[in-house]
Amino acid sequence: MSVVDINLVRSLIVQQTAHAVSGTYTPTPATNMRLTGNGIRDMILSYDGQVVRSILLDPNNGRRRDFILTTALTNNAQLPSHIGPLDAVRINGIPASLVSLDIVRRLRTNALAVPVDPYYSIEGTRIYHNATTANFGTASADVDYCDYSPDVSTFLCKAPADYTVLEVAGCVALLASVDGDDTPMAAFYQSAAMSFSQATGQSAPALADLGQMMQEQEQQAA
Repeated sequence: MSVVDINLVRSLIVQQTAHAVSGTYTPTPATNMRLTGNGIRDMILSYDGQVVRSILLDPNNGRRRDFILTTALTNNAQLPSHIGPLDAVRINGIPASLVSLDIVRRLRTNALAVPVDPYYSIEGTRIYHNATTANFGTASADVDYCDYSPDVSTFLCKAPADYTVLEVAGCVALLASVDGDDTPMAAFYQSAAMSFSQATGQSAPALADLGQMMQEQEQQAA
């Protein structure tokens, strides 16, 4: 999966704010500087984490699949930490259906050893299922789930690349709000970020849209 390029986002933030930047973010006057180059980097990574989280919380977002992990769990096992809903649960490669715990218990016994379909139940943070050696030749179920952890060692974004424009708009909105003295600009880019958030995944906004955003922002400021 191609991911957001943090250096590209940082460069486009500079372009949008029309500041000359060389290593650090330098507003005018410099004595009022609130964010250094590292501060902008951390802001981008933080916003990137929010974007990824919003993807994982939406079961209808097709980009969730890029973050899916799989673990094999026995009956009564603790579910792993995850963001958003669980995805597929499979027993011996067969999709399992969610049912009540009582049904799972009855089917686990299967005293007559008749063929049964795979089922599972979630109670709190634990999973129960009818995977046994007698039932399916295995005692575990494969559970798909989504999780995310930020990259704090090499400072890389993790959101899909088509979220670049969204991250630029969102970060510029945050940047414009640092001193609270450019609320119109902050409001403009916050509105743009919300618009891009709704469009991304359906018809992802292109980088060319940034130029249009700049023109609109300049016209509003004029």
